[in-house]
Amino acid sequence: MADDNLCVIPFQGKDYALHPRDITVSKLRVFKQKYGPDYGVYTSFVTLFLQGDADAVACAISIVLAKDGIKRDPNMIDFAPYEIFEAIRRANEDKEEAEAERLANGEDEPEADPTPAGDEAIPGGTLT
Repeated sequence: MADDNLCVIPFQGKDYALHPRDITVSKLRVFKQKYGPDYGVYTSFVTLFLQGDADAVACAISIVLAKDGIKRDPNMIDFAPYEIFEAIRRANEDKEEAEAERLANGEDEPEADPTPAGDEAIPGGTLT
């Protein structure tokens, strides 16, 4: 699985990669209208998906199918939640194994870009 995948979703005998960039504002707006306000907030939607919320998973499946040229209403998508959870579990295990291997090989944690603090964060250096 590529590092930028949110998850690989098994559906009808095929694996579909869901990338965070696939979840667009226009899709979230449609999901919000159909399923409620939590479906219009990216982080809430992703959390619902990762928790196995049936509607969020169906929405995610509709997203990956659309990338493949298949238009499906999430309400018409049926799936086995167990398969999705297994895919998420395997992906998490793979990431943990890769991280453990990276650390075992002596690779350092990636450095974060420094963020200016205090007056440095303000253009010109001060508020006044």
